Amino acid sequence: MQASGRRQSGTRATIDHARIAYTVKDAARLVSLSARQLYRLIASGEFPAEGVIREGRAVRVYGGALSDWIEEKRQANARRSA
Repeated sequence: MQASGRRQSGTRATIDHARIAYTVKDAARLVSLSARQLYRLIASGEFPAEGVIREGRAVRVYGGALSDWIEEKRQANARRSA
């Protein structure tokens, strides 16, 4: 990452499996969404509720749930392409 916190073009962010949870902003960045888009997916139920921690106003996304959701989306896209 650059000093500004932005990824250089052409680099990929990866999920750190040792990290238990991410802020919505960080999780969204990992899957190339805006935080607003990820909040909407969580609110609509498209992102599984069991993968989300809410404590007061703070919302965190479990790293494992994020990985599972990405894999589920990848498989669904592969089935549609086949």
